[in-house]
Amino acid sequence: WDVGAGLRAPGETFWPLLNRRALSCAALVAALAAAAWLYARAPREAVDEEEANALGTFYVLAGALVAFTLLTFDTNDYFSSRLAQLAPEDAPRAAWLENARQMSLTALWSVYGAALMALGVARRMILLRLAAALLFLATTLKVVAVDLFYYDEAYHPPVFNQTFLAFALLVAALAFSARLYARAASVGDREREAARAALLVAANVLALVGLSAEALGLFDRGAPSAGLRTPRGNNKTLALTVVWTLYAAGAHFYGARRRLSAFRYGALALLTVVAVKLLVWDASYYDAPWHALVFNQTFAAFALLVAALWFVVRSHARASDADEEELKAVPVLTAAAHFLAVVGLSAEAGGYFAAQLGAQGLAPEQVRDLQLARGLALSVVWAVYGGALLLYGYVRRAKLQRVLGLALLGLTTLKVFFYDLSSLDRIYRIISFIVLGVILLAVSYLYQQTRRGADGEAEGDGGAGGDAAKPAETGAGVVE
Repeated sequence: WDVGAGLRAPGETFWPLLNRRALSCAALVAALAAAAWLYARAPREAVDEEEANALGTFYVLAGALVAFTLLTFDTNDYFSSRLAQLAPEDAPRAAWLENARQMSLTALWSVYGAALMALGVARRMILLRLAAALLFLATTLKVVAVDLFYYDEAYHPPVFNQTFLAFALLVAALAFSARLYARAASVGDREREAARAALLVAANVLALVGLSAEALGLFDRGAPSAGLRTPRGNNKTLALTVVWTLYAAGAHFYGARRRLSAFRYGALALLTVVAVKLLVWDASYYDAPWHALVFNQTFAAFALLVAALWFVVRSHARASDADEEELKAVPVLTAAAHFLAVVGLSAEAGGYFAAQLGAQGLAPEQVRDLQLARGLALSVVWAVYGGALLLYGYVRRAKLQRVLGLALLGLTTLKVFFYDLSSLDRIYRIISFIVLGVILLAVSYLYQQTRRGADGEAEGDGGAGGDAAKPAETGAGVVE
C-alpha cells in the first residue's frame, strides 16, 4: 500500500528517499536486517542452525527486495514528477528526461545486482547470488529492449550519453561479479567456473553491442537511417567493421597475456563473423562511385582485418599456454589473411574500372577498353601478389607462404590461358603474358639457386663425412 499509494501532491517535485514512503520502507528494512542479525548471532543451543540459516537468509532476501522496490519506485517517481511539470510543447526535454529515467533505472539495477552478488559471495548465501543473477538477467533484457532504442537520439553527444552509460555500467557490474567469483574460495568449483564464464560472456556481448550502437549512432544521430547504397551507409558498415575487428584483436591480446584460452577462442569466433560480414556486406560497395582509389571505406575495412589477423597470428603463436590443437589455427589464420588480402586488392582493382563503367554516356569502344583493363588488372594483381608471397617464403624459409604463392600463380596462369587469351585485346594479352612470364622466371631462378646451394652443401659435407649433411637438412626442414 505504501509503495503504490500516491504520496505526492500534483505539481510537486518528488525527491527520492526524502519522502514518507522511504521512511516507512526504511523502518521495515531496518527491522528485517535486525532480525537477520539476531539469527546470525543467536546461540546454537537456543536456535537450531538449520532454522537460523533458513530464516536469516529469508530476512536478508526480504530486506533486499523491499529496498530494491523502494529505490526503483522512488527513481521512477522522481522523473515522473519532472515530466509532469513540463509544458506540452517541450517535447525534446521530455524525451531527454525519459531517456535519463531509463538510464537511471539501469544504473540502479546494475549497482544493486553487483552489491547483492558481493554480499552473497561474502556471506556464502547462494540465494543472494541467485537473486543477483536474476536481477542481471532482467537488467540485460531491459537494456536491449528499451535503452538500446535511444542510441540515435539527436541530443546524444558521442560516448557521454545515456545509452552508452547504461551499457557501460551494466558491463562493469558483470565484470565485477565475474572477478568476485574468480576469487571466491567459499564457492564450489562447478558454480564458480559456470557463473564466471556466463558473466564474462554476457559482459563482452553487451560491450560489443553497446560499442556497435555508439558507432552506428554517430551516423544516424538526429537524421533518418542511411540507405545501403549511400556514402553514409558505407561509413556505417566501415564503423561496425572497425569496432568488431579492434574488439576481437584486443580480446585476443588480453587472452594471450593472461593465459585465458576462452578469450582467444571468442576473439577468433568474432573475427570469423567480421570476415563473413566483410565478404558479404562491405565488399558489395567495391564499385561505389564515391570511392577514391585505395583511400576508400571498402579497402580500409579489408586492410584493417588483414592487419588484425596478422597481429592475432603473432600473439596466438606466442601464447605460452596454447596447446598443439590450438596452434593448428595459426596456418589457417595465415591463409585466411592472405585470402582476404587478395580479395581486397582484387575488389579494389576491379571496382576502380567498374565504377567508370557505371558512368553515363560511354561509347561502346570505351566500355570495351574498361572491361579489358579490368581483366588485365586482376591478372596483374594476382601475379604480383603470388610472386611477393613466393619471395617472402624464400627469404624467411616459410613453406606455407611459398605454397600459397605457387597456388595463386597457378590460378593466375589458368586465368591467363583460359580467359585472358580469348577475351583480352592483343595489347592486354601481351602485357598479361609479360607480367606473368617475368614473375615465373624469377620464381624459377630462386628455386634453381636454392637447389644449387643445397647440392653444394651436400657435396661439401659428403667429402668431410658421409652422413654430415643430414642434420643440416633436418634443421632446414624445421625452419620451413
